[in-house]
Amino acid sequence: MKSMMLFSSDKKVARFLEKTFKKIIGHVADLYSSSLEDGDSTPVQTDIVLVSGEFLRPKARRLFPKSRIISPDRVIVGQNLEKLLMLPKGEDVLVVNSPRKTSQETIDSLNKLGMNHLNYIPFWKGCNLDFSNIKVAVSPGMMHLCPDEIRQTIDIGPRIVSILSFLQILEALELDIKYLETYSDFYHRMLMASSRKLAVSLERAERLSKYEEIIINEFDDGLIYVDDKSRVSLVNKSAAKLLKTEKEALITQKIEKVIQNFELLAVILKASDQTKKSAHIYDINGEKTVVTKIPVVGDNLITHIYTLRRIDTIRELEKEVRVKLVKKGHVSKYSFSSIWTKNQHMKQVIEQARDFASTGKNILITAESGMGKELFAHAIHQASPLRTGPFVAVNFAGIVDGLIESELFGYEEGAFTGAKKGGKKGLFEQAQGGTIFLDEIGDASLNVQSSLLRVLQEKEVLRVGGSSIIPVEVRIIAATNKDIYKAIKEKKFRNDLFYRLNTFPIHVPPLREHKEDIIYVMQKYLKTRYGIVKEISSQARNLLLSHDWPGNIRELINITEYVFYSSKGSPELYVEHFPDAIQNTHKTLTKRLDHSLENNFEQIRRELKANGLNRRMMQCLLSIILERQGRLCGRNSLIKELGYHQYQVSEGKMKKSLNLLKKHEIILVGKTKQGTVITKKGRSYLAYFETLNPS
Repeated sequence: MKSMMLFSSDKKVARFLEKTFKKIIGHVADLYSSSLEDGDSTPVQTDIVLVSGEFLRPKARRLFPKSRIISPDRVIVGQNLEKLLMLPKGEDVLVVNSPRKTSQETIDSLNKLGMNHLNYIPFWKGCNLDFSNIKVAVSPGMMHLCPDEIRQTIDIGPRIVSILSFLQILEALELDIKYLETYSDFYHRMLMASSRKLAVSLERAERLSKYEEIIINEFDDGLIYVDDKSRVSLVNKSAAKLLKTEKEALITQKIEKVIQNFELLAVILKASDQTKKSAHIYDINGEKTVVTKIPVVGDNLITHIYTLRRIDTIRELEKEVRVKLVKKGHVSKYSFSSIWTKNQHMKQVIEQARDFASTGKNILITAESGMGKELFAHAIHQASPLRTGPFVAVNFAGIVDGLIESELFGYEEGAFTGAKKGGKKGLFEQAQGGTIFLDEIGDASLNVQSSLLRVLQEKEVLRVGGSSIIPVEVRIIAATNKDIYKAIKEKKFRNDLFYRLNTFPIHVPPLREHKEDIIYVMQKYLKTRYGIVKEISSQARNLLLSHDWPGNIRELINITEYVFYSSKGSPELYVEHFPDAIQNTHKTLTKRLDHSLENNFEQIRRELKANGLNRRMMQCLLSIILERQGRLCGRNSLIKELGYHQYQVSEGKMKKSLNLLKKHEIILVGKTKQGTVITKKGRSYLAYFETLNPS
């Protein structure tokens, strides 16, 4: 069970917060309280620390170094507000709290409630003031700090945590959202209890009108207060608007008469007696509305609060809540700027993905392992119309086949041995209003594929062991490293599912097809991750460019991590800084050169010498062509690049060099603007160059 410490500067405030939360979540979380008044005693260390004010955050951080600190919004709920309202306009009133900042926060809360007819003067522990002209002091539960000189004191009760902040606390404690409803009921009860007390206390209509505006008209939900005779006593603006009736016309009416013409659609919660809460769904003037009846028991009387909430509003709130809750992990972490490339084709793939993202349609990403399929999925979600919704990822290769359906679609209580009490939402439900990423979809069994097809066709799921259909509105991004067409041919993948997923196909080419990204990504990763810039020796470059990279970008990042540590103290990366596996691959490639290749090379070397061409320059030229692989490999570009490496070559010599390499099938020279690429034979020669002594 998660634990939380309620931490305040004042012991009474800390105890009040602890007592309040224990009523709501004390049975599902360990709650403690502590204050600055407790002295130097070592407090209990908890997962969460709730501070009563932002000013306490630094102190809490020192006392609870490993805890998450939350500073909630706190609001006044209305105890004894009628006494404040009855004070003469412009009267000086001392506002007592501690420290100074919380005194000002209390004043701001009172002004926000509309009680701005008084002249508030902040007072805190240790403050020196002249009280000779001040007759009244008001405090949110800190009456022990009120100066003795003040004759009249008004305790408006400790400020409670706002509903939105309580949601943040539930999220931090990983508790069910149902406790938000419980807290909301508690919150409403306090407001309406204050409302009833004020209504009785104030005789004049002006005061009653002011109270209604302050307390209940701030709510988006409709609120109706009904007395013990079932007559409407108070109505807020939202309720009157929903009922399409003036507030005055509703006052004193029997509540049964008010709702008798509404069409009852469903019973959500049936009450066994008047002291229990009940809830129904009505059609009120064309609006599907949840009407909740909340009993208020006290003074040997039972009165009721009715809340009216449109279902459309509930859906919007649910989406907001869901977005907050999924931040525990179900969010996209990367954008398209996270995909690093210099390759033109890769840039076209990224632009294609960006265009597809805006459609909201299903996408199928195909790529070899290690090419960042999930990174693309994250980026597509962030660029989509569903970006504010959750991003839920599931890898079919990482889930036991027997558990996939319960993970994807959820299960009801008692569906199988070990099922959680109350059941569990599936990943599709958790992705509601957002994106679900189905990674390695090619590994899904045919049974799971059939279930997925139904979700795509009907946009609904059925929990394991359940009987109720649950509608889901999600975007699907699927990915695989398998040859799907081959799998379809072999009856291992359903072609109807494939065509449902393959609305917008994206193929990410393997790293070996855009080798100019190898050096670029390695250096950018070192700069981004570790803030360093390292040159790469020519031999190390050849080593990297001659490797086939079966693990693609993932393998490249792993090797970059390796060389960061192996090359510490060196401003440049050399062959010896790389893992043995990479070096051995390079050596094996060199050993594969047969005798005929060696003889052929001697012929080339003689031709180089006859044409006045330097072998080391030729080696550098081949390295440049290999790195660029068709990108900007015209003669002028190559001459300029060789100049950077201290080789001054004329256009005539460059032409001779390229013709010689082409003649021996070491390079292929494309047509205009198609570029020059090194052949497999050329890579072998480049590796062979590395075995020779400089000459």
